[in-house]
Amino acid sequence: MKGHGKKGSVKRKKTWRIFGLVACMSMSMVFGGCTKKDVVRVAVSEEQHVQIFAELFCQLAKEKDIPCETRKTQSGIANIHPALENDSLQVGLEYTQTAWSNILQKHTTYHPNDLTELQREYQKRNLYWCNLPRVEDAYSLAVSQETAKKYDLQTLSDLAKVSEALVIGAPTLFFEEADAYPLIKESYGMSFKTTVNISEQDVASNILGQKVDVVSAHSLDGGIRAADLVVLEDDLNVGVVATVGVVISKPAMMAHPQLNVVAQEIGRILTSEQLADLSQDVLNGVSTPEEIARQLLIENDLIEPKN
Repeated sequence: MKGHGKKGSVKRKKTWRIFGLVACMSMSMVFGGCTKKDVVRVAVSEEQHVQIFAELFCQLAKEKDIPCETRKTQSGIANIHPALENDSLQVGLEYTQTAWSNILQKHTTYHPNDLTELQREYQKRNLYWCNLPRVEDAYSLAVSQETAKKYDLQTLSDLAKVSEALVIGAPTLFFEEADAYPLIKESYGMSFKTTVNISEQDVASNILGQKVDVVSAHSLDGGIRAADLVVLEDDLNVGVVATVGVVISKPAMMAHPQLNVVAQEIGRILTSEQLADLSQDVLNGVSTPEEIARQLLIENDLIEPKN
């Protein structure tokens, strides 16, 4: 009888171990594991300002004991947004007007008072939009110093008068996004000789190499400054100024509520002008995104310097 009781005890222990294992596996599906936290993956593209932001976010998240890493992606909301919705990426940068037009399919120009509606619509998609109020981006067009002098170009209206003789080059997204090339072209009545698709990294090299005459320019692009290009004035004020937003997936926010604090702290210290200048430093090889992010966080007392 004693032997039978011992076997029964062992059997019960095995049963409870199995039950505990199953419970642990179930909990891992909800909370990311019994002992190991989920890693927060931050989208990073070839654009220097995105690389700097990704490093800022990861380094500050790690300071708050949130496991975080960057994950390379192609540029553009069409590549990043679906990954955020299915939670294969947890954090990414998006822009208000692009989100308003391309994701929410709104046929109006985004205005700052639309932010509450944008955030509400994103929550329906299990995403949180954390605004960076001082980081804005706006599209224009740029030419080389030589082209500006040759045609006496200072404004987009000046460019429209000679556009038929010129070749414009830009990333595919610039030609497709409603608030970019289509808006500028229609508003100013431009008709270029031809259009050329070039990557974000090759914008400056294509115009300096005289492969194109005109390129897309946005205010956060350090490459435009580094190449000393002339950014033409939007004299009709048709350009849409978009605010940058940090988009965080709901599962990541539920697991790590302090991700919202990370986004808010970055929004407090970061400005458009600053980000463009820092992007230029990366392009010129002065500093890496990792070095820039760490120094900026130290200067603002968000992380401690290493001894």
